[in-house]
Amino acid sequence: MSAITAINPAAHSFTDLIRATPGSYIKSCRDRAGLTHRAVSERIAVHEGDRRRAAHDLDCLERDLPGDYGMLLQHLKARRVFDFDLAYFSDLASATCAAETDWPDAA
Repeated sequence: MSAITAINPAAHSFTDLIRATPGSYIKSCRDRAGLTHRAVSERIAVHEGDRRRAAHDLDCLERDLPGDYGMLLQHLKARRVFDFDLAYFSDLASATCAAETDWPDAA
């Protein structure tokens, strides 16, 4: 595994790496895990309405639409739905998103 794919498995070159967005990174991690939006939502939400909302939020995040995704990211990380680096995600978000966006700390 190269240093580039260790940072972002979807990146095949340094150019891919620097073009990454928070949404493209999360999507690449979900795809690598072989999970659909529905499968992810079933792992983080108990009630059907919450599952629909989680799937919707994940879709919006992956398309880099503005939104508050802090709770979604916390659930993904806490429940270990798929592997992703929250520090790398936060770096991408800092570089590409509005300053008022409320991302969880990468700690």
